[in-house]
Amino acid sequence: MNIIPDRIDEVERHYEPVKMVSDLAVYLYWASIVISIIILYKDSMPYKSWSDIITYLFPVLVVGKFITQNVINLWLLPAAENNRRESMLSDSFGVPLSQDQTNLYYNNKLRPSLDRMALSTMENTYFTKNTLLIMLKRSIIISGAYFLLWFVLLQSRDTSIDWVWIATQTLFSELILLKTLKIGVYYFRVSTIFRELHTHHLYKINASNNTGIAKIIELFTEYETAKAHASLLLSEKIFKKHNPRLTAEWEKLKSGLSY
Repeated sequence: MNIIPDRIDEVERHYEPVKMVSDLAVYLYWASIVISIIILYKDSMPYKSWSDIITYLFPVLVVGKFITQNVINLWLLPAAENNRRESMLSDSFGVPLSQDQTNLYYNNKLRPSLDRMALSTMENTYFTKNTLLIMLKRSIIISGAYFLLWFVLLQSRDTSIDWVWIATQTLFSELILLKTLKIGVYYFRVSTIFRELHTHHLYKINASNNTGIAKIIELFTEYETAKAHASLLLSEKIFKKHNPRLTAEWEKLKSGLSY
C-alpha cells in the first residue's frame, strides 16, 4: 500500500465513482439541513412561490440522499471492493483473477503463496487501522461538538422545538454520530485482525498445515468482512499525508517478522 514512482494500481479507478457519489450524498445531506432551517421562516418570505419551492425541495433532497447512499452501499462500493479483493488474490497466488494490473502495490517480496497473502493482509490491516485511528480522532471531536450544541439546545427553555428537531436530525445522522460509531467499530475489528496476524508472523505459524491454512484464510475473510460491514471509504487525504511515516514504520515492523 505504498506510494512510490513505479507503483501501478489500476484498481483505484473503480473507487472514483464511489468518491464522486459520496461527495454528492454529503452535499445533498447538508443542503437538506439548510433547507429544513429555511422552512422555519417560510412564512416570512415575500413571495408564496418561494415558500412552495422550498417546501417541495426538502423531500427531493432527502430522497436524493437516500438514493445516492444506497447506490454506494449496495452497488458501487461492493463492486470496487470486489475488484480490490480479486487483485489481492491474483497478487498473492500469481493467478490472473483480475483484469486490473498492479505493480508494487504491496511491499511484499514473498513468492506467490498463502504466506504472501498473510503478509499482504497484515500490511493492509496496518495501514487501514492507522488511517482509521486518525479518522476516528477527528470524528470524535466533530461528534462531540455537535453533541454539546444539541445538549445546550435541549436544556434551554427558550429553544424552539423545531431547532431541537433539526439539531437531533443532524447529530444522529449517518454523517455525524453514526459515522463515528462505524469508524470506531471498524478500527477495533481491523486492529484485532492485525494483532493476530502479527502474532502469526512473530511465531511463524506453519502455513503448510491445516491449522495454519485455516487461520490465514479466517483472518483474510475477517478483514474483508470488516470492510463490507463498515461500508466506509478511508480518507485518501489522510492516507497520502501520513503514508511516508507509516511506510517507514511498516518497514521497521516487517524487518522483525519471521516469514
